[in-house]
Order: sequence, then structure tokens, then C-alpha cells
Amino acid sequence: MGRRGGRREERRQEHGWFAFLENAFKTGRPWPEVVAAIIKARPETPGDAGAMWFVYERRNEHQQIAEALAPVIYGTRIDCAQCHDHPLAREIKQGHYWGLVAAFNRSKNVEGGPPAVAESAVGGFINFTNLRKESQPAVLAMLTGATIAESRPGPGDDAPDRYLEPAASVKVPKFSRRAELARAATGNNPLLARSFVNHAWALLMGRGLVHPVDEMNSKNPPSDPVLLDWLARDFAAHGHDVRRVLRQIVLSRGYQLAAWPGPAAAPPPPRRRRPLPRPWSAR
Repeated sequence: MGRRGGRREERRQEHGWFAFLENAFKTGRPWPEVVAAIIKARPETPGDAGAMWFVYERRNEHQQIAEALAPVIYGTRIDCAQCHDHPLAREIKQGHYWGLVAAFNRSKNVEGGPPAVAESAVGGFINFTNLRKESQPAVLAMLTGATIAESRPGPGDDAPDRYLEPAASVKVPKFSRRAELARAATGNNPLLARSFVNHAWALLMGRGLVHPVDEMNSKNPPSDPVLLDWLARDFAAHGHDVRRVLRQIVLSRGYQLAAWPGPAAAPPPPRRRRPLPRPWSAR
């Protein structure tokens, strides 16, 4: 979400964003469930009420939503692929950027009542143009290589039978792009676990196994690929238990080492397995 301060932080508190995250941690909720609730932005239980704030706060700016979500589900930013394929991380294509945008461009904030994010069953088909001025349709394509198939409704085809409850104040389409993205992002997506454990390592050790922490791509190989792979596999094998990952890191020998090793020369930062000296945040 970023730290914006002032009224924005107050609104996050008022509308349950912090309560949602804190409750998920206290109850040991699996990380994929937390991410799915954020993407769908449709509370299915009272405890999920604050989850929709991730999408709602960005006020229908679908590109901002996609850019904020990519580091969570992929571990890397995809902003550089807005106008062309990523020049250095060749696996990130322009279609990945616009496909993630398309997942949200049927969504719109509901105004004049309790905060909610509605979703249409039709529309939202967009094209993007590459540097050669070639136009192509945006398809819901994942960085993992998976795509989300979708039939194209005809013009004026926004019929009531396309919604689960046609009379509801906040309609939910039977084919929901957000729900399909949530399924793909939290299902067969090993990048989700790798992203989380790298962020956790960075939080506690001062520097991620991949640095920068939100650039986990072929341009930035991990300093310790074996350790990153092991942490990610263990995280997934144990139900994506957040507290287990944090416990493993803080009980590790590396975390127990002093941040300053003394007058002897320290190993280069990319290979460092001791915490970096840093101030703790106030939160």
C-alpha cells in the first residue's frame, strides 16, 4: 500500500485494512487466502471487510492497481512493460502488464454508501500498441505462462442472468475477472511463495535474497538461490504459514549474528547472511 501518512492512513484504519491484516496474522491464515481476498475485493466473511481497501483506495486507477499487485503475486514490478517488453528482464512482456490491467478494468468503486468495488460482466476489452505501432488485444496473461480464457459478450449483452444476484446493490458477475485472477495468482503460481519469503527476509535481515526486493526477475538473480528455493518450497509445503517463515528466519544462525561483525572485513553485501544495521520502524 505504501506509507502515505495523514488522512490516508486514518482511512485505512477506519475501513478495516489494518484490522484485516492483523487478524489474518493472528489467526494463522494462509497467505494465498489473504491475497485472494485482496484481489477479489468482495468480503465473503465479516473478517474480510477491510480487504477491499487495496483496490478501493486507488479509486478506479486500474493501472495503479495492477502495478501495486504485481510485486505481491510475482515478486517483481512490471511497470517497465507498459510501453514495450521489459528491456532487461526478457520474461516480462507488454502483454503481462496490460493483461493485469484488464483484470481490473471492469471494476468500479461504489460511491454514496459503504465502500465497495462493483464489477461488470461486460466491457473492458482493450488493445495495447507496441513500439512498432502494432495493436493487439489485452489478454489476462500471467507471468507464469498461464492465461485466463474468456468469451466475448456481444454488444448490449449486459443481461441480468450474467450476475449471481441481479438485484444486489453490488453486482457480482458469474464470470468475474477479479475472481479468476485470484484463482490463478494463488493457485499454480510458485512466484507467490518466492515473493513472500524474499520480502520476509528483507524485512528481518535488512536486504532481500533478491535485491531490490520488488525486482525478483532474471535481471536480479538471488544472492543465495538454494536458500530462496528452500524457503519458498517449505513455505508452500506447510500451508503458506506466515508465522512459520518469520520464526525460521529469526531463529536462524544468520539472524542471531551481530549486525556489525567487528573490524574484520565483512563479506560483500549480496552474500551477507547477517542482519544489516538499521533502525526499526515505529509500527
